[in-house]
Amino acid sequence: MTPQLQQAIRLLQLPTIELQAHIRAALESNVMLEQDEESDTASFRPLATTEMGGEPAPEAAEARVEVIEEGWNDQSVGPAENPWSPGDDDRQPDIADERGQTLREHLLWQLELPRLSARERSIGRAIIDAINDDGYLGDSLAEVAATLRPEIDATEQEITAVLAFVQGFDPSGVGARTLSVRIPKGVTAGQTIRLAGQAAHGGNLLLEIEFAPHPMFQVEGRDIQVSLPIAPWEAALGGKVPVPTLGGNVEFTLPAGVTGGKKLRLKGRGLPGKTPGDEIVTINLVTPPAQTDEARSFYQEMAQRFSDFDPRI
Repeated sequence: MTPQLQQAIRLLQLPTIELQAHIRAALESNVMLEQDEESDTASFRPLATTEMGGEPAPEAAEARVEVIEEGWNDQSVGPAENPWSPGDDDRQPDIADERGQTLREHLLWQLELPRLSARERSIGRAIIDAINDDGYLGDSLAEVAATLRPEIDATEQEITAVLAFVQGFDPSGVGARTLSVRIPKGVTAGQTIRLAGQAAHGGNLLLEIEFAPHPMFQVEGRDIQVSLPIAPWEAALGGKVPVPTLGGNVEFTLPAGVTGGKKLRLKGRGLPGKTPGDEIVTINLVTPPAQTDEARSFYQEMAQRFSDFDPRI
């Protein structure tokens, strides 16, 4: 809704005395306006240019009005620039701020503006009754339909269509609801899921997939990355060690002599798909701490036994 339309609606809602006060203020603040003395009601016309010291201006031709939007399907009461809720002390709806309307009253007032049938208005009132003070639709579409029976037996498609109108009302975001979405198997980050007819005015709702961070797994495309901590003797001698995967732990044969940072591949253990991804296992060599005399003595003996070994070569 444009600021000019909002101002016009405010003026139409004012009592006659307040409207006359606004008119007087406009006359005093704009020298280009003057009151028509011959009319019982206040109207304004631009001063002729002769009154400003110029040549008389020709009478203006009748304004040409072009309809650029036809039908309720192509228009709605536009969202306010700043959403509001009744719990906000310092912010009120732009249109209803002087009336002290609740959110429900504000929405019911807007419901009378579009060209809806009596059946659609009844459905709209039921939807508005189901919207909580925070602006969210608290009931499911089936629950809204139940409140309309037996007078109206509305289908889910009818309720969805009217809900799309209500979601275009002021304030922005009103009538939002929580949907349960079945995520397809094998979906990857960045892919888009389309929910037909779930956006405003019957449009499609597009959901972009984003993976939440995981403490163990990282995702690259369809591949899964995981760090595997092993002890020095496991690295030196090799053997079977458990490795976490998306389907649970599996036994993995560790090759003897593996070094820290080495990457090993578990084929087909990544994200599912036409071509399943792999699990990339990065070796993380963990050295036991030397916190006791016995442990320090062991490390000293090891240093003597491997005196010829230089890990930096």
